[in-house]
Amino acid sequence: MTERQYLANKIHEEYDTFIESWKHCVPNSIIAAASEIAAKYDIMYRFTLDVVDTLTDRQVTALLDVDDLLEELYKNWIEKTQKISDCMRKSISAYAKDSIRCHLPSQKQQMMEYNKAMMRSSPNDILISTDGLSEESKQLIEKFRAAGLVTREPFKRHAKAAGEAHKTERR
Repeated sequence: MTERQYLANKIHEEYDTFIESWKHCVPNSIIAAASEIAAKYDIMYRFTLDVVDTLTDRQVTALLDVDDLLEELYKNWIEKTQKISDCMRKSISAYAKDSIRCHLPSQKQQMMEYNKAMMRSSPNDILISTDGLSEESKQLIEKFRAAGLVTREPFKRHAKAAGEAHKTERR
């Protein structure tokens, strides 16, 4: 048997011993350790399938001298995973922020709903009908009312406001 085969067998035996130690535990403790069990299986599997053949002879010799190699590889993996966990946290946080944006109506959607409400009102109406509009759109219309943009002559007021905004941008 070559040193590489011996190393692969060694890590397999350490994994088998590790699993054997769990066979007499209560289910709750096994469930609590499920991530460790899965990680050690993955380490053993990757090690024997991919890694052992890529090691130099000196690395093989050095690893053969390590007592409880599987446990040491697991500890090393846990240390490295802290950085991965930070990336995962940031990724989850970014996804949560993006999902909020997806649930909020865009400004374009709000303006479309506002325009629909404007079309439902007659030029003599002081109030716009907000029936069937989302809560966000109703709040937007209230902002327009507070700013004086919703009056008896809504389209003239909007045209005037748009013209003033254009003059300000050119300055």
